[in-house]
Amino acid sequence: MIVAGCSDRVRPGPAGVTTAINLTVDVVAPRNAAQVAPGTTVTVVVHGNEPGARLTGLAFVARRFNSNALIDSVRISFPAMQDTSLQFPLRIPAGLQTNEQIDLWGVAFAANQQTRISQPRPILVLSCTNSPAC
Repeated sequence: MIVAGCSDRVRPGPAGVTTAINLTVDVVAPRNAAQVAPGTTVTVVVHGNEPGARLTGLAFVARRFNSNALIDSVRISFPAMQDTSLQFPLRIPAGLQTNEQIDLWGVAFAANQQTRISQPRPILVLSCTNSPAC
């Protein structure tokens, strides 16, 4: 007598999850340690990639370095794709002091609620108070 076990059958896996999701994300602008003035607007560019074309959103988060206080955050969702870059405006608060650091993070989103967070990109606040050009 021969008995076939369950291991002899081919079983389907979860729907839509056939390979690992490999998200990458980077803040590509402004440049590292860029100098910005209080009260101005800078453009933040976030680049995301997922080789299996399952990238479904990008975001950025801006926080003060010394207190971790949130300055701004924005998320954009879109139909799944492989690669994209998005531009976001960031208004630098007028009350920040010279030499304060703002850290920018990019965030990528993919299928099955997976996320990846970039390394922080610091920018420095410089205010002009004594020069006639201010």
